[in-house]
Amino acid sequence: MTFNIVIVINGAQLRGVITDWGGVLTTPILTTVQAWIQAEGIDWDSYRTVMRSWVFDAYGPDGSENPVHALERGECSGPEFEQMLAARLLRIDGGAVVAGGFCSACSRPARRCRPYTT
Repeated sequence: MTFNIVIVINGAQLRGVITDWGGVLTTPILTTVQAWIQAEGIDWDSYRTVMRSWVFDAYGPDGSENPVHALERGECSGPEFEQMLAARLLRIDGGAVVAGGFCSACSRPARRCRPYTT
């Protein structure tokens, strides 16, 4: 079964494809993040504090710009996002967090794919 969704705004037709990657072709984000944090020795509370602030600010009423928006809109690259994130995180041992592991961990494919069924 195929669906064709067309939205008309001010006379212009908008067409798009919506794909849910979370857990279908990739590992679920929480599983991936927790594994990355453990492997890198990152303090979980520092990660939660940074990400909670960034996500709430990204979707808050003032619409302030932040790294989440920049990444979603392609205004910064994955490595640039990682550098901003790493600069704000703390390691359990007090050392600096090295950028480079987060986006690569998130892009690893799941070990098996579940077939799509209707």
